[in-house]
Amino acid sequence: MKTMIKNLKFKKFVLYCIVLNGLFHATTIQAQMRPRLPLPTSIPKRENVDSGNIRIWYALNALNIKDPKTYDDFQCLEIGEKMSRYYSYFAYHSDSTYIDFIRKNPRAQGAPVRNLRGKVNYWSEYIFSEYVKNFSTNLFTEYTRMPHGIQGNYYYIEAIPAQQWKIQDSTLSIAGFHCQKATCNFNGRIFTAWFTTEVPIRNGPWKFGGLPGLIIKVYDHNKLYTFELVAIENTKSKFLVSIINDDRFIKTDRTKLLKLQLDVNVNYYKASGAQPVNPSPNWTPPTDIVYHPLELK
Repeated sequence: MKTMIKNLKFKKFVLYCIVLNGLFHATTIQAQMRPRLPLPTSIPKRENVDSGNIRIWYALNALNIKDPKTYDDFQCLEIGEKMSRYYSYFAYHSDSTYIDFIRKNPRAQGAPVRNLRGKVNYWSEYIFSEYVKNFSTNLFTEYTRMPHGIQGNYYYIEAIPAQQWKIQDSTLSIAGFHCQKATCNFNGRIFTAWFTTEVPIRNGPWKFGGLPGLIIKVYDHNKLYTFELVAIENTKSKFLVSIINDDRFIKTDRTKLLKLQLDVNVNYYKASGAQPVNPSPNWTPPTDIVYHPLELK
């Protein structure tokens, strides 16, 4: 399926093609030396709360921006009339495929194994989290789904994060847009962003936003995490923006959730109390997992 990228009544017309099906069958690549962990057990209940026309697609840690098979994740920023939602398309696709099979085969004794695409063969909270910015209330909500074996799914609400950007004179052409450089220190990491005023949307991937134009690319100082624009989709008809509305999610705060995410990524077996299937007699949980959280504080 090809999606035309329109200029959204801005300064220039840009045409991209993105293929949402058939390109994400990838070889196994481990980005951060973590063991593969099980997917979340439940698919959350949702509620339609807004509508919009604009979806902005980003690649996470692409080795080749033109090849989705090299992405750690393919992520979507939906722009509604009063809020935005940022989520993993890989996770969404996995959930949707599973749900569609169950609906079409209600008497089936089993279901296809849910799986992810791209390079995602490890647990990452940035793939199984959704981020909602409600601009009418200035509130931000993160919903995080835990892997099988970890009790509960979690969410927290706080004010929309505000990065203290320092806009610089440097410019660069990225994805056909004239971009300007900005830097900030946010939650323990130094980030560089490239934004364009040609798309006057003060938003971006993950928690980023607040610049006088759309963030086209942003990365941390060590380039452990890079979010980069793939496409801008302007639909003729409005789509519904849904958020998680599920009483199985437990309310917490950001620092507690950050600590739990760290524990799960560093030593899943200790955090969950689980053991691998048919472990060897001398098996012990790994203690040398390399994990670099996006937020350090």
